[in-house]
This record gives sequence, C-alpha cells and structure tokens, in this order.
Amino acid sequence: MAWLLAVSFAFLTNRSFVFHSGARGREVIRESGGFFACRIFTGAIDLVFMHITVSVLLWDGTVSKLLSTAISTVLNYILSKVIIFKER
Repeated sequence: MAWLLAVSFAFLTNRSFVFHSGARGREVIRESGGFFACRIFTGAIDLVFMHITVSVLLWDGTVSKLLSTAISTVLNYILSKVIIFKER
C-alpha cells in the first residue's frame, strides 16, 4: 500500500511540476500506466543489482544501495522524459 501511494504521489508531482504534462483523458491513463510499469521495471533492476552486488560480489550493503538508488533515479528520469511524458 505504501509503494502504491508513493508512486501515485510521484506520478502526480512528476506530471505537474517536472514534465508539465498537458495530457487529458485517455492520455493520462496511458501516462499513469507507463509510469507504474517503469517503476516496477526499475524496482526489479534494483532488486537484481542488490542481489548481485551484496550476495555475489560481497559489496557493502550501504554502498550498493546508494549506487542502486542513484541508478534507479537516473533511469526513472530518463524513462519518464523519453517514454512516458514525451510530447506527442
């Protein structure tokens, strides 16, 4: 439930304040679906990255999480800009 609320809030703020989307109707549904799908995708990348770096490579968990968060943040921005909120 917390993840759902966090991603919903992120969608609304990114849509309005970061990417200034003027989409209406079905286009908003397309944007929100893409936004949630990309967040699931980057969440999976985070899990795989953490598993590989901590369990396989035996890196420090804090360092791995910092790197993973940075990668996810940049990837989320790029996916949002290029795929989700691109101008039509």
